[in-house]
Amino acid sequence: MNLIFDLDGTLIDSRPGIVESLSFATSKTLGKGFDADLLKIGPPINIMIEQVFPGASDRTVEKAVECFRKHYDSIGWGIYNTYPKVKDVLEILDEKNILFIATNKPKKPTKKILQHMGVLHLFEEIICYDKNRYQDKADMVRSIKGKSNVLHKMIGDSNDDFYAAYDNSIDFIECAYGYGSIESTDSINRVKIQKFEDLLYFKDG
Repeated sequence: MNLIFDLDGTLIDSRPGIVESLSFATSKTLGKGFDADLLKIGPPINIMIEQVFPGASDRTVEKAVECFRKHYDSIGWGIYNTYPKVKDVLEILDEKNILFIATNKPKKPTKKILQHMGVLHLFEEIICYDKNRYQDKADMVRSIKGKSNVLHKMIGDSNDDFYAAYDNSIDFIECAYGYGSIESTDSINRVKIQKFEDLLYFKDG
């Protein structure tokens, strides 16, 4: 089976580092901070900036993104918390499955985080958001699905992850402990887990 994992809100709580880097970036480019409670983790950073500063010009958002990237790639990426037992569970799942990452986070910090967690070697492929290659996360998952005819499951916490599964007609495992609030009633084979280790109940398909 191919298991496709989201990163933020699924394997790690990255909110502390994202808030730290975004606070630095918005202070530098807009001259003010923001209400962190308004920030929904998961989408590409330009969308997150637009969440907390609606109406900001495209150029201002571009500058904030550039500033955020520099700070996050050097400092912010390392400010995160791993959800309990993630490494242990991934090592067990890797014995009988092929593991993938599909995330809106760019490849540089994604690889740094997975290496720091000691799990980078467990993933067959890491697909990261690239506006020149993928329209959305569904496209990322489609690129993985197209390489084999085995059963696929998407594991994530957000609407983005849900629709990546839905649009590709694959099963979805919802991480209820993450950031997302999935409200869709679209029909899909879907289960919900309350902690990461619950995935072990589904390891054999």
